[in-house]
Amino acid sequence: MKKPLLFALCSVFVASSASAELPRAPQPIKPLPIKPMPPLRLPKPPVRQCVDPAATAIDAVIVARTSRFAGTVRITGRVKNVGNAAYVSRPGQQIVQMWEETPGARPRLVAQQAFTNLAVGQEMFVSFARPWSSSDEFQPQYKVVITYDPDIFLDGNTKNDDCNMNNNARVRAPASINALFR
Repeated sequence: MKKPLLFALCSVFVASSASAELPRAPQPIKPLPIKPMPPLRLPKPPVRQCVDPAATAIDAVIVARTSRFAGTVRITGRVKNVGNAAYVSRPGQQIVQMWEETPGARPRLVAQQAFTNLAVGQEMFVSFARPWSSSDEFQPQYKVVITYDPDIFLDGNTKNDDCNMNNNARVRAPASINALFR
């Protein structure tokens, strides 16, 4: 009986070996066709309107010389709307002032100019002329300031609400005026 059992086992082995698949070469993966998507178009955020009168410069020029180190100097403060929207207001709500600040003395208002409207990029000026000697001991500095009514932000007019109050003053030191005489 051993032979028939051995024969049966061999037959099962041969039959199972014949039915086993041989390993195949890997098939390449084909990508799925993808249609290109149209570009994403997001709406542009609205540009924030910014009304921004700014004290941009204080210029000084010699208009007459009395000696090598003295003469008459014209000091001019410049204010410009550097924002992206027009400044539109009512008379009496804003003014540009020029102050003379001498060490040890109270500041002195030397010039002022009221304004109502400033288009984008428009400039306005305030000027003052005075005798100057570069040898004076206590020379003043000059300050240009934009001042507004205290309730300007409460008047219901957003076209006169300055969006950047940090650029409303500019100072010119006396040393830079002395340098004109060298």
